[in-house]
Amino acid sequence: MTRTFKLALAAGILLLLACGNKSAPKSVAGVPGEAFAPLTEDDVARFVHALPPVVEHLRWRDRPSGKGLRARDNAAKVLAATIEWIPEIDGIDSVFAANGVDWPFFRAMLYRLAACAWTVGLEQTKEQSRRMIRAQPTGAMAGAMRKRLRQMKEIAAAVPAANIEMFNRHYQDLRDFFSIVDAGEE
Repeated sequence: MTRTFKLALAAGILLLLACGNKSAPKSVAGVPGEAFAPLTEDDVARFVHALPPVVEHLRWRDRPSGKGLRARDNAAKVLAATIEWIPEIDGIDSVFAANGVDWPFFRAMLYRLAACAWTVGLEQTKEQSRRMIRAQPTGAMAGAMRKRLRQMKEIAAAVPAANIEMFNRHYQDLRDFFSIVDAGEE
């Protein structure tokens, strides 16, 4: 009986470890897998602490224009264009360090929060999206927007529900995040 009990206990522990250790996907619809990793209260607190000085530092720097990015473009491409320019800014590493973060952490948080914001936004703007697609002057433009909407839905489906809950709970503290990821699309 003790051998059976030990085997059952070991199997149960392995099962719990296997089920509880779900890793984030490598990528979803072109968005890096780190966008789908679980958010923690500690991560959000660190990010919120660093966010105001980072936003202030970026405010006075030349930001690449959103020229060439359109609402119908690939969603992952648009998102990357709004995030990946940041490490090129002079002095940003010292701002990160002074506020207890580094670029890999800050980048991952930007992607996670952007995926959360898309998910929340998609749910709130379903009818508006349909009207925008119908209003496109050409079938090609409408098709491109439909493709991007499908891509965004695929991304939203991969976002953990707990991340959405945490995003909503900390929304007021995270508002400045939008000044970084605003694509300035045409």
